[in-house]
Amino acid sequence: MNLTLEKTGRILAGMLFPAVCPICGEKLPFIMSAQERQLVHPECEKKLRMITEPYCRRCGKPLQSAQDEYCYDCSRRKHAFDSGRSAVCYNDAAASAVFACKYGKRQEYTAYFADLMIRRLGSWMRGLQAEAVTGVPVSPERLRERGFNQAQLLARYIGEYLHLPVLEDALLRRRRTAAQKTLGPRERKRNLEHAVTVNPAAMKGIRTILLVDDIYTTGSTADVCAAALKRGGAEHVFIATVCIGGGM
Repeated sequence: MNLTLEKTGRILAGMLFPAVCPICGEKLPFIMSAQERQLVHPECEKKLRMITEPYCRRCGKPLQSAQDEYCYDCSRRKHAFDSGRSAVCYNDAAASAVFACKYGKRQEYTAYFADLMIRRLGSWMRGLQAEAVTGVPVSPERLRERGFNQAQLLARYIGEYLHLPVLEDALLRRRRTAAQKTLGPRERKRNLEHAVTVNPAAMKGIRTILLVDDIYTTGSTADVCAAALKRGGAEHVFIATVCIGGGM
């Protein structure tokens, strides 16, 4: 069989390091064609709850009634970001996949998360007419521990899809903060307010930007980052995430 060196290397890599499903953790079938390669078991993806109408016009959380325009949280508070959307609800299947990515150091899962976001949110993201994409930053300490920033990896995939520049240093996290999942809404915001700063030089000429993250819970992280981006010159900040918590 006449195979190029590149194809031979791809076959060997697939045999030595088989891809696994982000949801169940089991091996995926090896397919040589990159276009046909699976990123998830189709049956496993059915465990995710895709977000459809009705959803909150501000944050994107699913709503119980089509008569409602905003979720309970967004009807009571003003956000710094203009609007946001998520691909799926934060259920057990989504939580285990995101947890494995971040804490199990499975950064390859971000390829599936980005593919999911593009399939579910692609038309919405294109319609924003954003001029750049960036990810929610992590502290230098956490970056060293984890080895990657999953939000920035997602931003790169999304930027490539939208044909937009990806700003790697628009937002900076100056110090490590307590894990957001352990805090309430007010504590989350205070936890981040003095840790996230904007790099005005990176934001030069950018008026509309898409902010990318893995999870939206209370919106505190999105608000702090959006406020910083607007201090850096942005007029409009939209947020896209893999999953969102708190939906009915």
